[in-house]
Amino acid sequence: MTLAFTVSQQIVFNGVIRGMVYGLVAIGIVLIFRASGVINFAQGQFGALGASVMAVLFVNNGWSFWASLPLAIIIGAALGGLTELLVVRRLFHQPRLLLFVATIGVSQVILLLQLQLPLRRQPLLPLQRQSLPTRP
Repeated sequence: MTLAFTVSQQIVFNGVIRGMVYGLVAIGIVLIFRASGVINFAQGQFGALGASVMAVLFVNNGWSFWASLPLAIIIGAALGGLTELLVVRRLFHQPRLLLFVATIGVSQVILLLQLQLPLRRQPLLPLQRQSLPTRP
């Protein structure tokens, strides 16, 4: 029995990039855990909301990439600081399960905020309407 498959350079490149992203996420979780003793499940959403705001500013409002990048970083950092002050510190001496569930809830609230961002006002390419062929 032989298995024949090809691995292109693009597949290898995608695997390396995906592995690097997983590594960065793991480093972030370990760094937060070692610093505070808490596994924060909302950590990824901090950057995701900042990146979404950056995309809206760049695509919808015509901001430059370099003007919207610092704002995205500030939004992510501010959201992380607010979560630390309002959720993690208040529940730090409670059972760990309660803190885990609270950070999952914060993640869901941030996701809801991300979904409230405005969509693109006009499509990137105009839609072409084609009539369907009719039967004779």
